[in-house]
Amino acid sequence: MVIALIATCQTRLLGQGPDESEQLLSELGCVVCHTDLDTPTTIRRQAPSLSPVRPYQPGRLLDYLQNPRRIRQDIGNARMPDFRFNEKEALALTLFLTASSAGPEQSGRVISDSSFAQHYQARERDHSGELDEAYSLAKTSFPGVTSLLGEEIFLAQNCIACHSHGQRQSPHQMLAPGLSDEGNRVQEGWLRTFLEQSFSIRPFGFHPGTGSRMPDFRLTGDEARLLGDFLMTQKKPREHRTGYEPARLSTFSMRKAEKIFREKLSCMGCHRIGEEGGKVGPDLSKVSGRLLPSYVFNIVEDPQGTVQGTVMPKVLMPAGQRELIVNYLLQLSETREDSTYLSLADHPITLVEGLPPAEQNYSRFCAPCHGEGGDGQGYNIAYLPARPTAHRDSEYMATRTDAALYNGAAAGGYILNKSHAMPPWGDTLSRRELTGLVSYMRELCGCEGPAWSRDGK
Repeated sequence: MVIALIATCQTRLLGQGPDESEQLLSELGCVVCHTDLDTPTTIRRQAPSLSPVRPYQPGRLLDYLQNPRRIRQDIGNARMPDFRFNEKEALALTLFLTASSAGPEQSGRVISDSSFAQHYQARERDHSGELDEAYSLAKTSFPGVTSLLGEEIFLAQNCIACHSHGQRQSPHQMLAPGLSDEGNRVQEGWLRTFLEQSFSIRPFGFHPGTGSRMPDFRLTGDEARLLGDFLMTQKKPREHRTGYEPARLSTFSMRKAEKIFREKLSCMGCHRIGEEGGKVGPDLSKVSGRLLPSYVFNIVEDPQGTVQGTVMPKVLMPAGQRELIVNYLLQLSETREDSTYLSLADHPITLVEGLPPAEQNYSRFCAPCHGEGGDGQGYNIAYLPARPTAHRDSEYMATRTDAALYNGAAAGGYILNKSHAMPPWGDTLSRRELTGLVSYMRELCGCEGPAWSRDGK
């Protein structure tokens, strides 16, 4: 590793350009989602424009979105990754991309002129009837799927970061975890395996509800090794604890920790262990095989200071209890139940770009459970022990004071005799932001609290 780094530095000093790993990173376009990496990318020039795409036959596009494969050989290592779209998701995207309102052509190669269409004409001419029939069948099977859903999926997967399309611009927010500190975060062996064949870590988006996914780039073993070695060198100077050595817990301590974790803390509202828990954050069934012990300690102690942009709340607890919980997590050996992403067609997608601050905070921190618009139908409700409050319910909300709403948001559901799975946001959001959330809840319900709470006495 040291020799490789020295060679990299010498190459740069001699002006011979980026090393092989950074070139691969650039050509794959990883930095369009992992925006904290300081590596330029050529992917915008390599990927074809999707405006307009109507020369595509819908059946062929539907097939390609579900089964992408390497077609163009003139763009280096760039390739269309596999987002694991099911038929319903792929149909929505097909309807959006073939809609007549695709907009004016932008810079980049127009897709109808690319080798994609030529490939299908030459290689799959004999199957065109089957593909068209499959497209017609999909439309019949999913009559509720629209091009509007396809546009939401298009934006959620950040397709526009690689492909130009009309006047739409790539979101400014990070849509994936930062990688500039990856060497302080994950186990090296796990990272290489994940790069070779990725799977769901966050079931419905880095920002929960956005539905963003880590696609499968179909990397070779050598490519995965190259990227893995590079990412493991990405380490920032740490102010947090390093070199944490986990302690082996007794059977009694494990049972004690499990009871606290499952019945007192809010963790299971977002995280899953085995067959129980929410699908907001990563599955914790066998976290020791994925994460370094010091990272687990730091993320429990100070989530916001450890991971930029995370929605994980800081939960105050005595130091001894924090050590107990960290060691409990590192000693878990549960089998992970599922490694697939939640369907983008069957769960509401929440896009926060451009929303006012209070509404953006509600969408990020509250909507996964309470639903976008406060209807109580967030995508995570199927995995919760109790039904979340519908903040749009004016009859119920009129019985709650502003102080009660504030305290619930700040200290968690238990303080209102609600579910302990409702996290506390008091050490994540400022007083002003919490007050903004209360005001936004009042907008949703169109109501005020009880008269006695507003008389100034």
